[in-house]
Amino acid sequence: MSAPAFAVTLTTRNNAATVRECLESILPQVRGVGEVVVVDAGSTDGTAEILAELSRAWPELTVVSAPLNRGEGRSRAVRESRAPIVLSQVDADNRYFPGSFVAAATATASSDRDLLLVEGEHDPNPSCTRCYAWKRTSFERLGGYPPIQYEEDLAVIQHALHDGLRLGAYRVPRLGDDLKPRGPTTAFRLPVHRRLAPFVRTARLFRRLGYGYLEYTRFLWLTRRGAARFVGGVGLAAYAYLTPAGPASTGGQGHFPSGG
Repeated sequence: MSAPAFAVTLTTRNNAATVRECLESILPQVRGVGEVVVVDAGSTDGTAEILAELSRAWPELTVVSAPLNRGEGRSRAVRESRAPIVLSQVDADNRYFPGSFVAAATATASSDRDLLLVEGEHDPNPSCTRCYAWKRTSFERLGGYPPIQYEEDLAVIQHALHDGLRLGAYRVPRLGDDLKPRGPTTAFRLPVHRRLAPFVRTARLFRRLGYGYLEYTRFLWLTRRGAARFVGGVGLAAYAYLTPAGPASTGGQGHFPSGG
């Protein structure tokens, strides 16, 4: 069989509450043109049964069961796929909008970039719904995700920047909705005047992950949501990089405020 045009890859563990809605928003987008690969890292809440049911109904869906951390699982999902364009950082607790992945894959195939950071222009929580669209050869040259459980999304971008991959940004009107309940103190729900301290903490996290200041500002440029926010973010990042960091604390979720 000929290779599909693009692959959507994701990992899951104990996402029974959302995984069906997530995949039912993705699978119609790949019918006849793409594939979906899911790595289930040892679910015990009924997720595995939902995946088995969906895989019987959708030949485009491949499920791999392996007790891996998120970085390992994301790389394994890409390795199990066959397409020349691969979307990663897709999460089982998001619902995705029709046509968004086809548009992202088409843009990546025609781009001179190795990797596009894909965001929904009007997504309420873009740092939670953002995904990455890779040229497969570039992902393989990079070596995939680092084998870590948390902040693997930020670490793989840092490695891409260090290794000289050509990064770009691609925006669709809407990419996805975050289905995971989040409290009112989550940074993207805060009014602008209360986001300053969380943004500084985020910049310090990037510094701890090995981002240089110029690399971080480049990340902000790729994920910006308006010139004013970008300029403000650059200034706050300079403050964060020049002042001592407090105790390290990330919350372990891998979702942080971006340049917008």
